[in-house]
Amino acid sequence: MSPAPWRARRAAAVAAFIALFLHGIGTAGAAGFGVGFGEVGLALGDVPRWTGVRIGIVDRELEAIRGLNLTLWRADREVHGRVDGIAVGVWGPRADVLRGVQLGVVEVSARKELRGVGVGLLGVAAGREQRNASGDMRGVFAGGLGLGASGDLRGVAVGGLGMGVGNDFAGIGIGGLGMAVGENARGLVAGGLGAAVGAQCSGIGVAGLGMGIGGSARGLLVTGLGAGIGEDLRGIGLAGLGLGIGGDLRGIAVGGLGLGIGGTARGLAIGGVGVGARETRGVTLAGLMTRGEVARGITVGAYNRWDERSEGLVIGLINITAQLRGVQLGLLNIVHDNPRWRRVLPLVNWGH
Repeated sequence: MSPAPWRARRAAAVAAFIALFLHGIGTAGAAGFGVGFGEVGLALGDVPRWTGVRIGIVDRELEAIRGLNLTLWRADREVHGRVDGIAVGVWGPRADVLRGVQLGVVEVSARKELRGVGVGLLGVAAGREQRNASGDMRGVFAGGLGLGASGDLRGVAVGGLGMGVGNDFAGIGIGGLGMAVGENARGLVAGGLGAAVGAQCSGIGVAGLGMGIGGSARGLLVTGLGAGIGEDLRGIGLAGLGLGIGGDLRGIAVGGLGLGIGGTARGLAIGGVGVGARETRGVTLAGLMTRGEVARGITVGAYNRWDERSEGLVIGLINITAQLRGVQLGLLNIVHDNPRWRRVLPLVNWGH
């Protein structure tokens, strides 16, 4: 075969390939076009649907992107659609749904759902622009200043200043100053100054100053100053100043100054100054006073007064109770239901 026909066939093949390639070039939107086959390849501008690499200045007509979406400036506030893959923005990616890796110099924002890994130097948010949007987050997220989800958040999340979750949280959450969860929390909840959980909290709760839990708590709770639990505590609670439990205690509770328990304390209850409970079953220790209705077990305080009954061993300077089933040791021991001759005794008193 002579060189001329071969060159002609090669040129025809190249021309056919170029024609087929250029067949994929078209205006996929008013402000963009794609280079590739169909909706696959490289898109420049505001192309609504694309698979591959899409580079635009401002996202306005985004519908569905798979691959890499690079936005050179802030996306339009009304942009919807979804990005599956890598979303990068000089300002920050924005869409209804972002799944994969999201990186924003300023922020990362999704109306309905964030999944994967998201980092925004100022913040990361899901659902903040629509009250009825679910605003769920799943994965690992970090916001330099803040982080917020109007719905559920599961995974690892860090907000430089604060973090807020509208519904349930599960995983590891850290707010530089504070963290708030509207409903239930499971895992680690940590706030540099304070933390709040609207319903149940299971796992570890840590707050530099104080923490409030609307429902029950299970696990470990540690605060620098004080903590309040609306219902029961099962586990360990440690508060630098005071700890209040609205329901029952099962475990260990320590208040640097005081400890208050609305129900029954089963385990170890310690108050630097005082412990108050409706009923105790276990060991109760206070630097100054223990107070309540029924004490069972070992009770130690300078002043111990249990209005209905004391059972077990009570040690203090002054011990007072209506009925005693056990022994009182102290300077003055008072048992109102004892026989008259031993209702008030020094050093030791006992009951049947």
